[in-house]
Amino acid sequence: MATATLISGKVKYAAGHPKQTQYGERINVVISRLDGGEDIKLWGNPGDAIAHLRKGEDVSLLHDGKGYKLVATAPTQPNGNGKAPPSAKPSTPETWSEDHRAMVFDELKRRAGVLTCCHEEMRKRFLHPQTGELMVSEETLQKYAVSLFLDLKELW
Repeated sequence: MATATLISGKVKYAAGHPKQTQYGERINVVISRLDGGEDIKLWGNPGDAIAHLRKGEDVSLLHDGKGYKLVATAPTQPNGNGKAPPSAKPSTPETWSEDHRAMVFDELKRRAGVLTCCHEEMRKRFLHPQTGELMVSEETLQKYAVSLFLDLKELW
């Protein structure tokens, strides 16, 4: 049974202009692994999240044994003049309207519910039928639940 691995990295090369490939127009970024492993090239479509990554930005990738997926990015550090570089990312929580805050909170509750369901489903599937004990470690169970959640996220 395959497990997912979380990998920390830093953007080495941000996405350039889209390239015409056999899969249509595609972009790519190169991520340097913080653990010293080989660089990772992520491919995507021009409108994907990788299009907004900037050189030097910290990122987390999920490796499912076959490929890599962008999971999270860290806030961009300010440039030399003390201001953060321009970004297509949403505004900070401090500047959100009450309506936007409520919408974000509702979405957070919905996603937490989905993650809870993923965890419960994984627990059911890995309980020994006779003893009722987990057949995998709690840590492995959590990894499976998060992997399932991330796979489902692509359907949203």
